[in-house]
Amino acid sequence: GVFGDGHSAIQFPLQRIRFKPWCGPFPCANVTLPTTRNTLMNLAIETHQLTRFFGDFCAVSDVELRVERGTFYGFLGPNGAGKSTTIKMLTGLLAPSDGKMFVLGEDMRDAKASLHVKSHVGVIPEDLALFDNLTAREYLTFIGRMYLLPRDTIRKRIDELLPLLGLEGEEKKLALEYSHGMKKKLALAA
Repeated sequence: GVFGDGHSAIQFPLQRIRFKPWCGPFPCANVTLPTTRNTLMNLAIETHQLTRFFGDFCAVSDVELRVERGTFYGFLGPNGAGKSTTIKMLTGLLAPSDGKMFVLGEDMRDAKASLHVKSHVGVIPEDLALFDNLTAREYLTFIGRMYLLPRDTIRKRIDELLPLLGLEGEEKKLALEYSHGMKKKLALAA
């Protein structure tokens, strides 16, 4: 996958995971995994038999995933295959029914560790909810203030992020004038 402004792009490997639209008839077996930080240091995400049921319906079955730090992964699959459910579990928005999951080296089953991870992870939903009547700079300032960041830090980060995402020439436009891709970049900066 390529991320950049089209002129000076940065190349990242893109891994694709295909999801099965069905689940096995049996719940997962328990797996004993090493939990030392040294073992997990190079992995951003590691799952073992990650499973989620909604009643009797199995939405995600036995997902085994290892994502190294500094790489991008894409989830591909038909509607109902479990892509969104998996993302919700990985970001701590939804608890798995079974299996193990480590994000940034932390066991997501531990409430304190999960909270720590959530402070370092963001999700950009398909249907963005930006304030259309704000410019990019105003929107990022609003988000920074919402997180109680110091004003100098907010200004500095905005000055770094707008050029990095190719939005420096567009910062005076209102968000409603942005293309869908530009809105995604703005959400990523936030």
